[in-house]
Amino acid sequence: MKVYSYLRVSGRSQVGGDGFERQRVSIQVWAASAKAEIAGEYVEGGVSGADDCMERPAFQDMLGAILGNGVKAIVVENLSRLARSFVVQDSILTYLASRGISLYSADTGACVTDDIQQDAMKRAIVQMQAVMFELEKTMLVRKLRAARQRKRAATGRCEGQTPFGGKPGEADTLARIRELARSEERRVGKECRSRWVP
Repeated sequence: MKVYSYLRVSGRSQVGGDGFERQRVSIQVWAASAKAEIAGEYVEGGVSGADDCMERPAFQDMLGAILGNGVKAIVVENLSRLARSFVVQDSILTYLASRGISLYSADTGACVTDDIQQDAMKRAIVQMQAVMFELEKTMLVRKLRAARQRKRAATGRCEGQTPFGGKPGEADTLARIRELARSEERRVGKECRSRWVP
């Protein structure tokens, strides 16, 4: 069996982290145990799990490849990598099942599209997982927002690049730049006055 692997992280800051490698290893372990060949990898960086599949360029590329060749299966590390919204996950799974595309979850080894079509209890469990993924994301966003607000209240800033002067040694450089700027302003002002004052 040939499959495409789909990897996703939601934050742009996560692109250079461990997320993709962790997902890749999990999928490779599943592929070895399922005797599946990974025919290609589609990677989505900085894409929210609440985004519809139409808003995911790599997912759209993968669907285009699937509809154009014989590969009819996708594997994800777990369903949270597919979606972190109940509505989005349900619509993606329904679409894949309607097109005869199998979706496997590497963490359980299950063919999720078969499960939701053949067993009402398994469909309910998949849907409950989606609700829990959405809840987990909502709680995480709330915690991070509160932490940013606390840091901003304590330090005056929280996000973005640290302004020049905040790192060791930069404060001295910044003071020297200001001193040179003031002396230049005085020199230019003196020259202007000497031209116009008799």
